[in-house]
Amino acid sequence: MVDARGIITAPTRVAGPAARDILPAGGNRRQSEVGRRPRVHTVTRNVHLETASSWEDAEALVAFRPVEPKQTEGFDLQSLAVHVRDHRQREVAVEDRTLEAHYGGFVLTQSRRTEDEARRLAVDVSYGRAPYEARIAGREARVYEMGPEPEPDDIDGRMPAVVVWHDGDRFFLIASNELATDALIRIAGSLY
Repeated sequence: MVDARGIITAPTRVAGPAARDILPAGGNRRQSEVGRRPRVHTVTRNVHLETASSWEDAEALVAFRPVEPKQTEGFDLQSLAVHVRDHRQREVAVEDRTLEAHYGGFVLTQSRRTEDEARRLAVDVSYGRAPYEARIAGREARVYEMGPEPEPDDIDGRMPAVVVWHDGDRFFLIASNELATDALIRIAGSLY
């Protein structure tokens, strides 16, 4: 919907029912609260992302087979999004796309790169302070603890806990502002 000034004021693309229809009052639904996992219903305003209603739909948008975690610490999948346009609105080639799976309490990002680039992203790029080395299913990884509580006027907020690793040409990142790194490591291990 566009207002009189030409500003978008509501989602331009909606798939499925509104979040208020599928989530209980107050936000996240945990798996323990439901008998079955629903299909993903998303609303997106970000023109850089294409939403997918299932892992199979997401696979059609990327050049790799996405991996779904078996362990989610009780969080349901809320949305799947694929980066299909860059910051200048140019289409991203299918082989360069990144998939984000949002689970409410954490986000899982996965992509395919060259082996050197996947390793660089996992080992050389910083995602926080004071990383420590770890192994995820025998693969080289880095772990970043959640940052300290920020000052009330800090516009950047708290640094999330992050676990990042590579598996050959695959790059994976799990981040959370709610879950500690031990939980993220369990989620990461459940991809194998």
